[in-house]
Amino acid sequence: MGSHHHHGIAHSHGPDGEGNGHRVKEQKRLWFALAITGVTMVVEVIGGLWTGSLALISDAGHMFTHVAALGVSLAAILFAARRATPERTFGNYRAEVLAALFNAVTLLIITALIIHEAYERFLAPRDVMGMEMFVIALVGLAVNVATALLLHDVGKDDLNVRSAFLHMLGDTFSSVVIVIGALVIHSTGWVWVDPALSVLVCLVILVWAWGLTRDSVRVLMEVAPKSIPVTRLHTELLACDQAVAAVEDLKVWTITSGMHVIAARVKLAEPASPDRVADVRHLLEHHVLDAYGVSRTYFEVLGPASDV
Repeated sequence: MGSHHHHGIAHSHGPDGEGNGHRVKEQKRLWFALAITGVTMVVEVIGGLWTGSLALISDAGHMFTHVAALGVSLAAILFAARRATPERTFGNYRAEVLAALFNAVTLLIITALIIHEAYERFLAPRDVMGMEMFVIALVGLAVNVATALLLHDVGKDDLNVRSAFLHMLGDTFSSVVIVIGALVIHSTGWVWVDPALSVLVCLVILVWAWGLTRDSVRVLMEVAPKSIPVTRLHTELLACDQAVAAVEDLKVWTITSGMHVIAARVKLAEPASPDRVADVRHLLEHHVLDAYGVSRTYFEVLGPASDV
């Protein structure tokens, strides 16, 4: 089913969001993948309504998770290229997190409606056009495979694109299941297979949407990222240089996924020259970059408090 943790907002940005001239190829592939996935999503919704297949509509909901993941990957690349304005001192990166949260909440609502409809159909089964459902599901599967291949080579170097690729690759699963289900319905006439499959696909979407909601809310609540254990970081900063006497007001937060910030007030044991202060700050910055890949740091290095 793919590693759902990667999707939506697990992205890598340059240290401080450099320009995106070297990412033109990725952008083109992502735009193309977004276009064909979006069109197929609409085809599956129309096809689901026409054939009476709830499974196709749920697969269109699943396609929406692809569109959302691709859209957020694209937004990350485009926003990384934009300069911060004087007022928006952190740039527009949070828009990516808000978009991810909006997508996740939308999906939770869609899956709730589909599961409710599936329940109704278990109680009162409806006819499904098995062969037509099979053809449309096959189109969905073909698009998933095509998009995965499209993103494969550009995804080698870019985590951002790789998360969208993993999403596509892992989630061809639901399309395969629905293709098989359509054949079963066509050959046996078991219409209950259709709502059963739609529930199965909804469970896959729910895992994805829940992970995305949790990750988005963590970022918006400025919770320290899981990859940076704050207590250990505090100990490591204290041990960076023998001159460091105390590390106070340590803050670790995420601007958008893959872009973390560390800030702290660092007190020195004895008075130090400006050069020595600069050396200590440099050591601290180097440590967090090497250990955690964090390049946005705000270390205030102070000498010992003088008795006034």
